[in-house]
Amino acid sequence: MKLFMNTSLTAPDMASLFNLVLDMKGRRLTTKWLLNLRLSRHEAIMIRLLKAGRSMEEIADKLNMSVKSLYRKRTVLSERLGAGNFNEACLFIFKNKLLDVVGNDP
Repeated sequence: MKLFMNTSLTAPDMASLFNLVLDMKGRRLTTKWLLNLRLSRHEAIMIRLLKAGRSMEEIADKLNMSVKSLYRKRTVLSERLGAGNFNEACLFIFKNKLLDVVGNDP
């Protein structure tokens, strides 16, 4: 970008060029973000069982993992979706019907 700043482009040309770069980067980021919206099989099971009222201990047992690992999975899911916490992540998942589109385990 520094190379472009040293040229004698007019302000409108610079604005167009800058918007083009932002648009291209935005498309790549949007595509990557949309791919991250898919829930893994374990994440979908965890959300469904929590929705059904199961405890974290019961869910961890069903998924053959420790409760600590399950809590870590919750945190990673929240971060991946860009939510402030797990409750926000769940609201986002239910609002956008992400339980209907389940990907493969990473």
